[in-house]
Amino acid sequence: VPLELSDHIVSIHASCSWRDQGWGNRKGMMRLVLWRGGQIVCTQDLFGVAGHEETSPTADFDGDSAIPTLARPGDTITVQYMIGGGGGHRIAIRDLRVVVRTEPPPPEVMADLAGMLPVAGGEPPFSDVNLVADDGTAVRAHRFMLAARSPVLRVELLGPFLHTEGEDLRMEGVGSAALKAIVRHMYTDEIDEEVLFENLAELVMASMRYQLELLFRTATSFAASRLTVDNALDMLALADSAGDADFLQRMEGFVTSHRDELRDTEAFLALPPAKRMALGIPGDVPEESRTYSSVYANDAVGSGHGRSRLDSLQAWCAATGGGEHWCELDLGADCLVAGLLMRGRFDFPGDWDSPVTLSAGTGADARVVRAYDRFEYPGQWVTSVDVSTARNGAEAGEWVAVQPAEDSKAAEELPGAFCGCESQHALATVRFAERVVARYVRIVVCSFHGHPSLRVAALLEAEE
Repeated sequence: VPLELSDHIVSIHASCSWRDQGWGNRKGMMRLVLWRGGQIVCTQDLFGVAGHEETSPTADFDGDSAIPTLARPGDTITVQYMIGGGGGHRIAIRDLRVVVRTEPPPPEVMADLAGMLPVAGGEPPFSDVNLVADDGTAVRAHRFMLAARSPVLRVELLGPFLHTEGEDLRMEGVGSAALKAIVRHMYTDEIDEEVLFENLAELVMASMRYQLELLFRTATSFAASRLTVDNALDMLALADSAGDADFLQRMEGFVTSHRDELRDTEAFLALPPAKRMALGIPGDVPEESRTYSSVYANDAVGSGHGRSRLDSLQAWCAATGGGEHWCELDLGADCLVAGLLMRGRFDFPGDWDSPVTLSAGTGADARVVRAYDRFEYPGQWVTSVDVSTARNGAEAGEWVAVQPAEDSKAAEELPGAFCGCESQHALATVRFAERVVARYVRIVVCSFHGHPSLRVAALLEAEE
């Protein structure tokens, strides 16, 4: 039964007992969906993927989460479930409970501020700065409002590169329609869906550049709700450019789940080779074709901490931080292997950080070149590895060490080792000095950040 909202959401608590069919691939999932006017505003995964054995998970979302932040009185919330395709998949859910705690909405401050916007092309009262789009269109605004809503504009208007009264402030990479939408959003927290649709890329990039967090969440949730096979690769390119891990993960997840429909399209073939391999990848073998030296909490391969595919919602996490740790891939037959694709652990929590990086310059050239939030993850990932391979039918001990290509070498104190991941979610591509024919690929952890945690696939090439 849909829940219609009458007040502001403070928090959401969800719990249930559930399991899937008890065998095969695990595909059962549940999510919350926020609706407005018959359209999806955003979604929120509840408990990950259902296990073969019954569990009783819980999930809590505070006021900073996507649905509480974006919800308005009159919106509705529903629960949806997915059981997967292919036949035989089931999901058993009982005692499902979703508790939405609400309170009266805050005072209509944003409505009062909206009265400070220009009407019918007039100039807003007490405005003191021009924001200028790429095409030269100027929008009048108030310095105090811009500084309050955007940490980046605060630096430009009030920081060491003080923007003097009366000067134009150029909004780089922003067209006139997007600029007007951004200004209105800063005064009202609202954005017209038609404008959002027509200027999505500009608004996503501008919201990242100027630290407009609510606009960014609104725009990326809108993008996710409008994903189709026809626009998925454009959205993926946008997520790549934005550099936000969660947005990129959502776009890659959609493309991966529709890879068979996309694999032969011109847009897919135009992607960089590493990205094509990551999304369409024969070397990302199933979990049953992977072996680990140990798994944290003794989880079974394919569950919990024993999941190292590139699109895993976890990673392979070794049992401890000490000793030798390795992951082995069985490609099923001898293949031409050119390298590896690696990532860190998916679900380790991260927090917002707000560094400001300035380029001083001199005189009139002095300006802010980069001052926007980034995700700073405590994180878990592998920073260097040794690699060895074996051919089909090789006897025990017949492993051959593989040397890295020049641009894939680790630090000098680790001779023969490959460099690994530089951050938790970024896709690292490392190449062998020479391609090798092998069925088995063993990746031995040399160094790591936080804990030995890895998602990995072999980079395969067609034999000439």
